[in-house]
Amino acid sequence: MAYCVRIISNALCCIALYVLYRTDCGLNCSPLEKIFSTERRMHVKKKAIGLVMTVLASCMALFAHAGEANAVESVAESMTIAFFMPHLNTPFMNNLGEAVKKYAEAAGVKLVEYVADNDPSKQVSQIGDAVALGVDGILLDPSSNEDIAEGVRGAKAAGIPVVTLHEPVSTQNECVSFVGPDFTDGGVKQMRQAMADFPRGGNFAVIYGMMGHSAQINISAGYPIALKGYENKYKIVFEGEGEWSTESALALAAQWFSSGERIDAVICNNDAMAIGALQAATNAGRAGKVRIYGLDAQDDVLGAIEEGLIHATVFTDYETEARVSIDIIVKVVKGEYINSRYMIPMTLITEKNVGRFIKK
Repeated sequence: MAYCVRIISNALCCIALYVLYRTDCGLNCSPLEKIFSTERRMHVKKKAIGLVMTVLASCMALFAHAGEANAVESVAESMTIAFFMPHLNTPFMNNLGEAVKKYAEAAGVKLVEYVADNDPSKQVSQIGDAVALGVDGILLDPSSNEDIAEGVRGAKAAGIPVVTLHEPVSTQNECVSFVGPDFTDGGVKQMRQAMADFPRGGNFAVIYGMMGHSAQINISAGYPIALKGYENKYKIVFEGEGEWSTESALALAAQWFSSGERIDAVICNNDAMAIGALQAATNAGRAGKVRIYGLDAQDDVLGAIEEGLIHATVFTDYETEARVSIDIIVKVVKGEYINSRYMIPMTLITEKNVGRFIKK
């Protein structure tokens, strides 16, 4: 940009100086001298000088604007952001990670990536490494709601701003902002759909994600909100930890289905576990008979909803999460104003609207 401004400014200056030269010399050397009086030539000369001054002032303004633009561009291009993820065990987390990298690259931001493998102590250590590296900001999807407080405090003490992504932390007041879905609303939507599918009541089983994760806590918090006043009508007959994984949920649900207890529906904190529950139901000869509910809107779950094997999921917009989070952390490092929370709406998906979400 600055290069273009320089060329334009030089051209304008040359034009103005040429006009001044022609006014001072050209008029004295051409037949126009016979037409213009001395006063007239002075009047033209004054106008030419005014033109030169106007052009020079415009050039200075252009250079100033170019300087400001270059300063902003250089801040973004030299910015290093540490990006922390709890794991890459599900399609959703992989999609979110790829989207963050895409928007960081588009913004000219250098991204240093860390994956904690669901180990809070490892993530705290990784945050310490990023602080020692001297990164400009931290984008954090926490591996635990409470167990990484030490890392967040360390970053704050070093003057490095932390923006939490996808899940907040217990020490959120020590972070500058949160970008993510309203998981509690997602949990409410799941449970209310299950209740609507069984208007006369039913026996429900719940598969939780990694216990202590913010997402697990907040999604699960939506269930009692939906059930309030209907506890005698809808019974939670089983509940357990599925660790966000298909394999763990499969093993857990298989035990439940072999118990002999009637199970009408299985509500899962994410789609990967819903797939595990579906596999267990299939193995037990109960696929399509037990209603299964997930959250994340994975492609395989959308296909299962279309086939009538899974009955609902909740769409978590990872593209918007990634785009907004990169925009916010860049603004923070630049010193611009931001809000403390950016909530991404969640959408219930059933057989009625699943076609809108299936990639063609």
